[in-house]
Order: sequence, then structure tokens, then C-alpha cells
Amino acid sequence: MPETTAPPSKFLYGHLWDFRYNRIQFLESLPQYGDITPLRFGLQRVFVIHHPKHIQKILIEQPERFQKLRLTRNLLRKGNNSDAILRKTQAWQKRRQIIQGKLHTQHVRDYAEMIRDTVREYLQIWTVGENIDIYRQLKQVTLHIASLILFGTDLKEDEHKVLDAVETLQIVASQRFDTLLPPAPLWTNFPNPRRIKHSIAALDKIVAKHINGEKLLTGYGNTLLATLVESRNSEGVISTASIREEMMSLLMSAHETVATTLSWTYYLLAQSPNATARLENEILTQIGDRPLELDDLPQVPYVKAIIQESMRLYPPAWTISRQAIETTTLANIEVPIGSRIFINPITLHRDERWFPDPHKFNPDRFIGGDIKKHSYLPFSTGSRKCIGRELAMLEAQILLISIVQHLYFHRNDTRQIEREALITLRPKQPVMLTFEKRN
Repeated sequence: MPETTAPPSKFLYGHLWDFRYNRIQFLESLPQYGDITPLRFGLQRVFVIHHPKHIQKILIEQPERFQKLRLTRNLLRKGNNSDAILRKTQAWQKRRQIIQGKLHTQHVRDYAEMIRDTVREYLQIWTVGENIDIYRQLKQVTLHIASLILFGTDLKEDEHKVLDAVETLQIVASQRFDTLLPPAPLWTNFPNPRRIKHSIAALDKIVAKHINGEKLLTGYGNTLLATLVESRNSEGVISTASIREEMMSLLMSAHETVATTLSWTYYLLAQSPNATARLENEILTQIGDRPLELDDLPQVPYVKAIIQESMRLYPPAWTISRQAIETTTLANIEVPIGSRIFINPITLHRDERWFPDPHKFNPDRFIGGDIKKHSYLPFSTGSRKCIGRELAMLEAQILLISIVQHLYFHRNDTRQIEREALITLRPKQPVMLTFEKRN
């Protein structure tokens, strides 16, 4: 397969015009040009990677040569600090260590009962017998869970403010891919719209309230915020400003991934009655209607396989972006310093070389299947893989099981749902479902 061919480009914009206005379809057209597709976004060099061996070099073998593009994080900070520099600071390393430890398997198990009980509470207020937008409903549930894990309390009247702010910032952050020139930091006065700054200020105010409120005197309990504050007070390495930035970033991302994944999962299940029947049978046979226990999860492997297959077809993180911080070589192709690297799970996961019959919804791929290494990247890989991946998978499984235990669903609308590639790969139209209570 050729390594260096590229699609036709426009004189000034290069390939940016096609990417901006037809993002997913454009990316899906690129694997035909080879395992590495060189592009040009204005003056910006871009290389799109389609092969696991090159992904391994970028994310596993030589990650120090490729800095992460911190799109969403740079929305929240005053300045665009280099990720390469940031990763060398003691404060950044300490924050990363704390968050990774808190979201590791041992601590994640502590959250399982809370997630289960929160889902059950919400199911009591869902309107049965009527069409509901499952994506909208799940965002409320997952945001509530995220606030309990992060702050130890719900956001109450602030939940809608957070959802509105995240919606704005999702759109803005994704647009920062599309510009011919490097975008200005959002804290500058021009040309950023007032609503963007309003959204950032709203998130900042909500997080600051929890950090600086009366809980500072009484303690935060077994939460991520408690651990960060304790480290700040005892070691002085982490500042209050960095805690606020970290909590804002987590608040934005923690709920969106699970809500998006399960929305696509229900969309796929609605088109696959056999998979739905098998899922329901496994859950109701192994668990029934009793409260789910964490030790039940190994007894229902099809639940996890369905979620994994959903993330294969509709990966929440549809692209993994890096920037070369030194000139390097990939498959005898020179990648100049400053070039952008795009690794796209949205195309990688649908490559027939790694996944036979790639467009078919087949959860059995993930039950005893042999998945080629680095061909499946729902949470990236390497040292910068998603630190909340274990929690996200646990939460998605508990949510799906709990809903199936209490409700069955059907979808009357058979129209195809389009994909919308913002920061996450979201349903462009509402996924409308009707739920009914089980006997």
C-alpha cells in the first residue's frame, strides 16, 4: 500500500476546507491513500496515521517527540503552556499521579455502589411510555455521578449551567482544529465571543465554590477534590489554581464520554433485536432484579462486549492529536517539527484489516477475540491514555445493567442518526426511545 499519496487540495486552504465542512466523511476517505496520509491545512503540515505499527511508535515508543494538543485544557487556562514543558514540572506530575491513583481499580470499586444507587434514583423519575432523548437524559445522570466522585456532593441548581457551558465549549474547542492560523487564547479580548468567556467563567465559579466553600473546614470525604486539597495543604506542590483547572477539565469530560457511548449503544441495540434479547437474557438470568454487586460483572461478559463494540463503531474520542516537537521520521517519511499528527479511531476501528466485516455490529469480537494491538483505541494508549478509562467502563456497565433490569425499550423512529464530530463523537439528532417498566 502506498505511504505518501494524498487527496487533491485547494490552493490556499489545502485540505482544511474539506476537513472543516465534511469532517467525518473526509477522514473516512483517507485510508485509500496509504498508511500515512500527508495533508496541508493552510501552512500547517498534517499527517494522518492509519496503521497500528506507526501508532505504536508515536504513542508508545517515542511519546517524548510528540506533544499532546491540549485543546479543551487550553480553553480553561490563561495561556497555552507547552505540554512537553508541563509534563516535566513537579506539580503536573504530582496531579497526574494523584488522579491516576484515585481512578485506579482499587478506588474505582468504591464508586460502584454509589453509581448503582444514583442510576436507580434517576430511573424512578424517567417518564415511561413516552419518547425521551436518551442522550439528554444520560448526560444528567452521568454529570450527577461525576459531581459526587469529584466533589462529594451534587451540583443541584448548577447542573444545567454546567451542561450549557460544556455544550458551548465542545463546539468552540472542536472549531480550533479548523483555523488557518493558530487560535488566540480564550482569555484575550479578541476575537472570542462573550458567550465563550461566560461559559468558562460559569464553570470556574462553580468549581471555586466547592473548593473555597465551607467544606474546606469540614473535609471533602473520599473524593478526588479531597485528595488534591490534602496534597496542596501538606506538600504545597499543587496550587489552588491548578486544582481548579483540573476539576474544571474533569467536570467537562467525565460525564460526556459515558453518556455518548451509551446513547450510541442504545442506537445500535435498537437495530439489533437479537443482541438486545441476548443482553436482556444474560442480565435477567444472572442478576435478576436484585441490586447489582460489583462481583456480578464477570458473570455478564456480553454487557462489556456490547459497550466495547459500540465504542469501536462510534468511538467517543474520534481523533487523537499530537504535534511533533522535533523533526522525526515515520516509515521513511520526514515529519517536520511543528507538524500535527492525527490518529483517528473513527477510521482505524472500521478498517477491515483489523476488524473483519467492520461495519457490522458484532459484540462477540470482544469475547475471546484476538484484537490486533493498537488497532482499538477508545481511550488512546501509552503514557497519555485516558486516566478515567476504568471508571468510564465500570460506569457504563452499571448504567446499562441497571436500566435493563428495570426497563425495556423500543425505538419507533427508524431514521439513521448522523455523527457529529465535536470534541466527542455525538449523535447529531436526538436518539428518541420509549421505555416501559418490566413486570
